[in-house]
Amino acid sequence: MEKVLHLSLGDVIALHRRAMIYTGGESQPLLSVAQLEAALMRPLMAAHYEDANLIHQAALLTSGIVQAHAFLDGNKRTAALACTVFLRMNGLHFAGEPLDFGREIERLMTDKPDGVTEAMGRFETWLRSHVEAVSEADSKTG
Repeated sequence: MEKVLHLSLGDVIALHRRAMIYTGGESQPLLSVAQLEAALMRPLMAAHYEDANLIHQAALLTSGIVQAHAFLDGNKRTAALACTVFLRMNGLHFAGEPLDFGREIERLMTDKPDGVTEAMGRFETWLRSHVEAVSEADSKTG
C-alpha cells in the first residue's frame, strides 16, 4: 500500500483561514487545539489499526473536524476544504457538485438519528460515489 499523506494541525489552521477568506469571512479563533488534534488523529488511527482506505480516512477527517467544533465559526467549511485537499494529496479528486458536498457535510451535523457513526457511514458511502482518480478528473477538464 502506498504511503498516505495526512494533514497536520498547521495545515488545517491554514485551510481554515483560506476557507473563511474565500467565503467572505475572517479567520476565526481556534477554541480547542486538543479537539482539532483529536479529529486529525482519527484517519491516522484508522489507517494504522484498521488498514482503512483513503475514502474512509477522508470521511473520518471530515466528520472529525465538523464534530470537533474547534473553531468559533467555519468548521464545516474547513472540513470540506480539508477533505478535498486530503483527497487531492493522495491522488483522488472530488468529482461531484460542490453544493451537494456542502449539503452532505451539513447532514453530518444535523441528521444523526442513528448516531454519529451511522451519519459518518452515510457520508462515506456518498463520498465514495463522488470521488475519482486525479488522472480521470484531469482528462475530463483538459
